[in-house]
Amino acid sequence: MLDQFEVFEEDGAFVARSPDEGAAAAMKADSDRMMSAKLALKAHLMAEVVVWIEANDFGLAQAAQRLGVTTTRLSDLRDKEFAAFTIDALIDMLLKAGKHIGIAQITRLDARADENVGKH
Repeated sequence: MLDQFEVFEEDGAFVARSPDEGAAAAMKADSDRMMSAKLALKAHLMAEVVVWIEANDFGLAQAAQRLGVTTTRLSDLRDKEFAAFTIDALIDMLLKAGKHIGIAQITRLDARADENVGKH
């Protein structure tokens, strides 16, 4: 998709501009779709940590100690502060909680995804 952009120098900086507004809209739609998928994954992982805490009747201090994080961090998790967590950090917490992490399903969204694999 990047080959659809013109790159030129403007005021001493390189600028990429789409000759086709449709290409820009397609890139935004792709970006929105990816962000949505990541947010859904974060929400699922965060919910799993909360379920583990509740199932074990842990207070925040006890859960924080077992997970190696601060109580403030767990408060952010409970309050669904998605931006405060990376997917890696949430996986680390679940692994410390003794959970097994696996991928149950990956679905193909469209043929363009296969075309772009390995081009970055």
